[in-house]
Amino acid sequence: MNKVSQYLQGHISGDVSTRLDIRSAIARDSGVLSIKPDMVVYPRNTNDVRKIARFASQLAEKKHPLAIITRGNGTDTTGSSVGRGTVVTLSRYMCDVAEYDSKQKLVRVQAGASIRSLQAALALHNATIPALDSYDIGTIGGAVANDSSSRLSPVFGSVRDWTQQLEVVLDNGEVLQTGRISRRELDKMKGTAGRIGDIYRGVDAVLEEHAELIEVMREEGLTDKSGYPGIVDVVGKHGTCDLMPLFVGSQGTLGIVVEMIMRATTLASHPAVAAAVFKTTNAARDAADDIAKLNPTVLEYYDGAFVKAAVDTGKAVSWLNDAKALGASLEIELHESSEHKKRSFLKKLSKILKKHDCIFVTSQDNEVDDILISQRSVELVAVPPEHNDRAAPLVVPGFSINLQRFEEFSKDLLTLSENLDIALPLHGSLISGIFSVRPTLALQKTTDKQKLMKLLDQLTVLVANYDGSLVSNGGEGRLLSRFARASWTEDYEKMMNAIKQVFDPHGVLNPGVKSQVELRELALMLRSDNAPSNV
Repeated sequence: MNKVSQYLQGHISGDVSTRLDIRSAIARDSGVLSIKPDMVVYPRNTNDVRKIARFASQLAEKKHPLAIITRGNGTDTTGSSVGRGTVVTLSRYMCDVAEYDSKQKLVRVQAGASIRSLQAALALHNATIPALDSYDIGTIGGAVANDSSSRLSPVFGSVRDWTQQLEVVLDNGEVLQTGRISRRELDKMKGTAGRIGDIYRGVDAVLEEHAELIEVMREEGLTDKSGYPGIVDVVGKHGTCDLMPLFVGSQGTLGIVVEMIMRATTLASHPAVAAAVFKTTNAARDAADDIAKLNPTVLEYYDGAFVKAAVDTGKAVSWLNDAKALGASLEIELHESSEHKKRSFLKKLSKILKKHDCIFVTSQDNEVDDILISQRSVELVAVPPEHNDRAAPLVVPGFSINLQRFEEFSKDLLTLSENLDIALPLHGSLISGIFSVRPTLALQKTTDKQKLMKLLDQLTVLVANYDGSLVSNGGEGRLLSRFARASWTEDYEKMMNAIKQVFDPHGVLNPGVKSQVELRELALMLRSDNAPSNV
């Protein structure tokens, strides 16, 4: 151990490790980047995290910055949980679901708790947080850090919609608890000494200096999640203030979220579900236009590659009797408590699908797991079970486009795929307009690494041409930051940099995330294997 790790080991109750094998394991997340940290720390409690932050701040003041990278289970795909410096892993000890208020449906949970365990605990009380996938092995802290959405349906919202309050360790070790405060309380906070007072004064200055831009953002709505767009919602009615929207989606660059209070809702009954497979993309889109009139909760589009992956690997798909009809598929859900309304929905849906050239099935005839074959096949496309020389990683968690131009976009995406010689199977929501692609790559090849960089560059331009944003679900991390910033205005970049400066003046909190990264530096971070980090 070096002097820094020895000092931390002697001052916290958690664990500190500089072992090469542990650092190598922590060097990766679920994406394509690999950065080996100097040490890994497993804090046992908030006091440990405070000591780590305070120590890093003291070193920074002496011109010896020690980067702090907060990590949960490493399921992020954009490189926000890897980096040089100290990786603070919360999922080993700070993983409790502390308490649940069944009357208000509020749950207090530590940041290292897994989403799966939180949802299982809530299910015992007939409750859930709809924005979170019940099968997600990531942590609730990671979900908050990325402002995740589960199934890309506006009905479910994102994590921020279900977040009530946060407890955050600041860059100097002080603890801030978010919550909406009155204008009088805000004036009082701005008048206090210390780091928290500095932050409230700094945020107030940002709000005043960029008031015109913030108002424009508020009127246009938040489609681009890169940077800190939550600044729009910091000020509420009658001049109230809440810093929580800034921390949600900040990917550990403004503070270390250690605990949160989340809002849950009653666990819904099983949804009405259907799936349809079409011979062409256009046929699927035509059917989707008719289906949308029924106001489904979920209307997801999948390229035929996803169903084909299931068929090719021998998955039993009893209702799909024509393996050639694999142009595209739709998966439809209605989340409704009324059994009558669900039956009526499926009846109307079946009438629509019978008018189109497709093979379809509904939950009136089959089990849900047998219906959602495309959704279940995403990982088969990502990591082909019979091949270890290539993979299709999720490099862009969710980009948005104008749905009215979906057919045009699909054609241009196909052209991009052909020009780069990369398979780009597309999937996403025909309600929210948020999609992802799975580029098939052999990361051990320099040529494919170059293709990935070209893809990110050209995809940024393409989605902008279709009134969209590269980062519309999750955050930009290290991987997408330089590309997302390419579409920022000068005023927006100035405001984002000012926010970062307010919360992290010494640049110790996740440096390189949500900031400008040189292309050469980014290319050196790309790993050279195709193995998934979480299997």
